[in-house]
Amino acid sequence: MPVMMRALTDTLNNKRREDAAEQVLLFHIKLAKNEPRFLRRQLVDVVGTMFDIAEDKSLEERTRHLAIEFVLALVEAREKAPGMMKKLPLFTTTCFAVLLNLLLDIKDKPSWHSLEIWYDQAGVTDNYIYGRECLGRFSKALGGKTIAPIELEQLDAYLVVPEWEKRHAALIALSQIAEGSSKVMMKYLEQIVYMVLHAFQDPHPRVRWAAINAVAQFSIDFCPHLQVQYHNLVLPALAAAMDDFQHPRVQAHAALAVSDFCKSNKPETLVPYLDRIFNKQLVLLQVCKYRGHLVTKGRLLLTSLRD
Repeated sequence: MPVMMRALTDTLNNKRREDAAEQVLLFHIKLAKNEPRFLRRQLVDVVGTMFDIAEDKSLEERTRHLAIEFVLALVEAREKAPGMMKKLPLFTTTCFAVLLNLLLDIKDKPSWHSLEIWYDQAGVTDNYIYGRECLGRFSKALGGKTIAPIELEQLDAYLVVPEWEKRHAALIALSQIAEGSSKVMMKYLEQIVYMVLHAFQDPHPRVRWAAINAVAQFSIDFCPHLQVQYHNLVLPALAAAMDDFQHPRVQAHAALAVSDFCKSNKPETLVPYLDRIFNKQLVLLQVCKYRGHLVTKGRLLLTSLRD
């Protein structure tokens, strides 16, 4: 294995041979899936090399993604090598940071802010899309007990930095990980809710959109606990976001998040807010400029309120 790793890094140092290096990585991925225990003795060096490749921005994206795929293959082979990756020093913290960095590859394109274009992922890259997918896989494979404490520590730090991309990444990561770790994350629910609702006041609209998106995901993953325990915080925050006429995509996503929140089969939590929400939906339905997107969201929400 040390010889194979040297051969891999030597090949990557020769830009004309990066295609050959990809073939070596594909072989290692197959090995990790089928015989993960074979790598046990050299695990520290092998995984360290893969992290170096994943973080090397001078390499092609596909090469970097294959290095990450190798690491995830080892994590997901837990039945063949139980506990092997969890025992690796600092593995969970390092891998989570590597995946989180992929979410930083996003651009704030003007087309995202306009509801004339339905697609709400303008500005995202292949790195971002792959990182988002990997965070969900990583969480499911390692389990909430392992990932939740580390995740919250890193994401809390990301939410207070000046770069909007990091604040956005933290919220997207929260929503991705919740699905695979919801049972364990339940005990951190209060902390998570306050983290996300604080981001509703973020100066950057894409960060506010990500916070609303997280609430929509939580409405499914933490249902009905979120609705029962935090309706007095979540619904007023979403209602206020529906007044953001300067940023119609944020406004429309808030309407959709209310629709998700209302699917909890706990109608008693909604009664105090129905008049306010209903009136806001009527306003959105009358906004002609953004009629296509806002009316769709409005109809979804009114259907949920009716049900």
